[in-house]
Amino acid sequence: MKKRLSIFALLLCMVLSMLPGKAMLAYDDQYALPFVDYTGRVAEADSSTYNSLSEQLQKVGDTYSCDVAVVVMDPGDVLNLNDMDASAVNVYQQYGYSQDTVLMLLAVGDDMHGKYQIVGYGKGQSAVPNEAIDYMTEKLNKMFKSQNFVGGIQFFAEETTRCLQLNADGKSYRKPFDFPIRILISLGIGLVVGLIVALCLRGQLKSVKYSHGAANYVVPGSMHVTQSNDMFLYKNVSRTKKSSSSSSGGGGGGGSHSSGGGSF
Repeated sequence: MKKRLSIFALLLCMVLSMLPGKAMLAYDDQYALPFVDYTGRVAEADSSTYNSLSEQLQKVGDTYSCDVAVVVMDPGDVLNLNDMDASAVNVYQQYGYSQDTVLMLLAVGDDMHGKYQIVGYGKGQSAVPNEAIDYMTEKLNKMFKSQNFVGGIQFFAEETTRCLQLNADGKSYRKPFDFPIRILISLGIGLVVGLIVALCLRGQLKSVKYSHGAANYVVPGSMHVTQSNDMFLYKNVSRTKKSSSSSSGGGGGGGSHSSGGGSF
């Protein structure tokens, strides 16, 4: 009897080991991981940087029940370098990410130049709409052009976290207010310059005495008003057609999703 149970347990373990799943395929097959760098140009496998980026992205995904991932590939290995949206959608579909995903595909060549694309699906689309991706690309373009890939990925994780938190709080996306200190400094400089100009102009004014009436400015007997009336001549009305704005929604197939990217 014990021998039969042992054989049964062995067979059960063999069957379970053959079943597909993220836990079985995660490391060996690079399946639905939060961070994958096939090139080693951003971070070499098993390095502290590699593990740190993986943990940061994984933590965001676990906190908000949404896959947040970055996949780094060689430009020659992406589906279509001229259509990065389709390439990112292909990675999303082929790598087994969940229906709630925010994914960035980063194509980096030997010369450290390339392209990138961000796509959002499900919760990722509602929390990270095109407006949020446009804001990200403003920052990422500068970071990636200066080859600050690690900083760019960290910014992507942080801004995605902010978007997901807004969504969790039931709030719509709003662009962050950048550099408040710089704005205050600019206002202060403008105020000082304006005050100096005003004082200079004031010094050029002639002293005058306040008068309560206009009698001192009229020559006696020089003006006789016999009649006054108002006459309406014409009016001029101009109308301008209000143009309607259109969304830059995700294209390239793969279902409804938010999308945006750039080159560096």
